[in-house]
Amino acid sequence: MVDTVLSDGTFIPKGSFVAANMTTIHSDPELYDDPKEFRPWRFSEMREKSAEEAVKHQAVNTSKDFLAFGHGRHACPGRFFAINEIKAIMCYLIMN
Repeated sequence: MVDTVLSDGTFIPKGSFVAANMTTIHSDPELYDDPKEFRPWRFSEMREKSAEEAVKHQAVNTSKDFLAFGHGRHACPGRFFAINEIKAIMCYLIMN
């Protein structure tokens, strides 16, 4: 909507499209052990480490390290509904 200059001096002209590279963040070995390996219990194991980690790695929480639902002021407001829908679908699949 307007030209913007970030705190590091980066100029973003009006009308530019800005996006975050989620693949790089979600594949960072400093953030996730063996990020390229499929581990279905990865976040469950991360939550078991401590009480702080248990809160940090919930599916609806946002952070700069997990951007599936965005982060900050513009985080997806429907993420709570989406997670409950995914849980309901998984329950149906398991039971049927």
